[in-house]
Order: sequence, then structure tokens, then C-alpha cells
Amino acid sequence: MHELPAELANIAAPPYALQVEPWVDETGDGTTWGRFIRGTRRATAGAEVTRCGWQSAYGTVERHASLCANDVHIDAAELRRLAGELLDAADELDQLDDGPPRLAVCRAGR
Repeated sequence: MHELPAELANIAAPPYALQVEPWVDETGDGTTWGRFIRGTRRATAGAEVTRCGWQSAYGTVERHASLCANDVHIDAAELRRLAGELLDAADELDQLDDGPPRLAVCRAGR
């Protein structure tokens, strides 16, 4: 395990980050460091979408959204609410980054 470089303490979290994980040694050799960040979380109908990202030691952030859903049955109204939440998350990513939003999907229990 390598010691955390002191200069990482000077790298500010992005202003929209609501939660910042500790720095981790990505490669295990002490040369590449990064940390996971979380932003806005939206939930409806047994599903949640969270704006996330990975911040490098250079300060750059790779942004994406994470969609997690339980195995639930939802009706048309709930499905429309979920669609609205997803569109809001995509709009938020577009405002933060020029590139198209990416979506990581997970299933509860996995």
C-alpha cells in the first residue's frame, strides 16, 4: 500500500459533489490516484438515478449517472415519473459536461 501523496489534499472536490469518497490508488503502484464522487440523487417507483463521477488526481472528472432499480412492477404513471427523473438527470449531466450522458445500470442485490 502506497502513502497518499500530500498534493491530493489541494485538489478540491467539484462544487456539485454531495459526497466524496477517499482517494484510492487505482493501479496499486502509487502512480495513479482517483476518487468516486456522488451528486444529485432522484428516486421514484423503486428506482433511483444518481449523478456520479470519478475524479482523477489531475482534477478532471468523468461524469455519468447510475440507475439502480429493484425488481418491482410499476404502472404507467410511475413509469412516466421515472422517465421524467431520467430526463432531469440527463439535462443535469449535459449542463456539467459537453459530452453525451452515460448511464450505468445496476440491479438491486447484485
